[in-house]
Amino acid sequence: MIYNINKYSYILRNSKNEFLNIKLDGRNLNIKPFNSESNSSLEIKDVILDYSVDIDKNDVIHLIYLCSDGKLKYKLYPSLIETTINNINLKMHNIRFLSLKLINNQIHIFYMLGNKINSQIWEICHSYWNGKKWINKKITQVFSQKYIYPYMISHDENNIYLFYSKDSQENYSIKKFNFNFHVWGTLEDNINIKNSHNITFFHHNNFFIICYNASINKTIKTLLRYKDISSVNQSWSSDLVISGNRSNSIHPSIFNIKNDLYVLWIEQDKAIYIKTNNINKWEHEKYIDVKGMNIINSIYISNNKEDMETNNNFMNFIEENIPIPIIELDKKINTKKIDNENINYEKLIPFEAKDIMHNISSINIETDKIILNELELKNNYIGQLSDIIASKDTMIHELLDKNKILNNNHDVLTKQIEELTEKNLHLSSQVKSTITENENLLSNADTKIEELNDLIKLKEDFIINLEKELELLANEIKSLKIELEEKSAKRPWRFF
Repeated sequence: MIYNINKYSYILRNSKNEFLNIKLDGRNLNIKPFNSESNSSLEIKDVILDYSVDIDKNDVIHLIYLCSDGKLKYKLYPSLIETTINNINLKMHNIRFLSLKLINNQIHIFYMLGNKINSQIWEICHSYWNGKKWINKKITQVFSQKYIYPYMISHDENNIYLFYSKDSQENYSIKKFNFNFHVWGTLEDNINIKNSHNITFFHHNNFFIICYNASINKTIKTLLRYKDISSVNQSWSSDLVISGNRSNSIHPSIFNIKNDLYVLWIEQDKAIYIKTNNINKWEHEKYIDVKGMNIINSIYISNNKEDMETNNNFMNFIEENIPIPIIELDKKINTKKIDNENINYEKLIPFEAKDIMHNISSINIETDKIILNELELKNNYIGQLSDIIASKDTMIHELLDKNKILNNNHDVLTKQIEELTEKNLHLSSQVKSTITENENLLSNADTKIEELNDLIKLKEDFIINLEKELELLANEIKSLKIELEEKSAKRPWRFF
């Protein structure tokens, strides 16, 4: 992910060698001079959600900031001329990550525009003044998470470079805006940096430089890769681990002072940096002891002649030594004021003084056009949703009618169930009574069976006794017969 530079304050140095600190204090924006003879300071008490700052060659400070009521305001300091350049319905739209750049006497405003319907799809937009009117361009569409800064801006005399994350993860691209043709084109569309954090992008002497943190062997390292863009078909270098093995290194800043390129990072109580004037050959590490010191990350912007060749994504300052950056602690800043002609700082480049408010206010009309497509898409989406809702309503009514029929059927079924239940209870009572009668009958039958069994036994015993008596009688008859036969044999025969 790209480190969120809007968390930083700004330190500005003008042509008179005056330093100002601009930062959000809570939700209010403060502008405080460091070493000016004038002790004037400014507090903008609007509830500010986002802001950006730059300074022109006439020492006029330009501020753009978004208020909680949706007003996008443009203010000049120290004249305090102010105008509202847009009123954004924050209930419908999101606008984030403002970036104001004054390049070649032109105002360039970058921002991200989204809507509440799909809060993770954003458009990176660019508005600039071409000398006659405001031009608004949608550069690209990205998938962005809530707190991840998805793009960074760098530039040279001929081009603006946009480095951005397409998915807030590991895929990055670079686009270029050419001042002669006023068009955006794609330079790189497949930069893959895995498991990276705090990525910063820098353009220096025909080189693209990407610096970032990554975890290697459970230690956070600072790495760097670069590409020569002075000729075609050049590839990116391999990733160079530029921090040591001592401890975690965090929040690398990259900047150049004259021809020297610096990379600085923090390791515990040390600010460690390396520098080079030949990107293929770096000097050995140097460090500055910052133990017990409060380090401030600030974007340093200067129109001072001494800083004409200074550029940075951000620089580290020690709070007690602001505005002296860490890298300059062992050097003496030239505090001699530079003579300069009297400048009408209310003249906002590139506008004529009399047209300043009119011209800058005209961005309101054009900027509105940027969100018309979003509004149209939203309205179309709402229309589609309305059709879906209408069809759902029809379906709901049909279902309600069916439910009514089902309820009526339910009532009939309930009544039938009640009747059947009552019949079932009656039948259950009858069955119970029958079962009881059957049980009684069975009990009586058992008794009768027992009685019959007793009778049968008595009959069997009677029969046995009768058989014995008959047997005795038969034996007696037999004996009598034998006796009669014997008597007959002894008596004489008589013939008649």
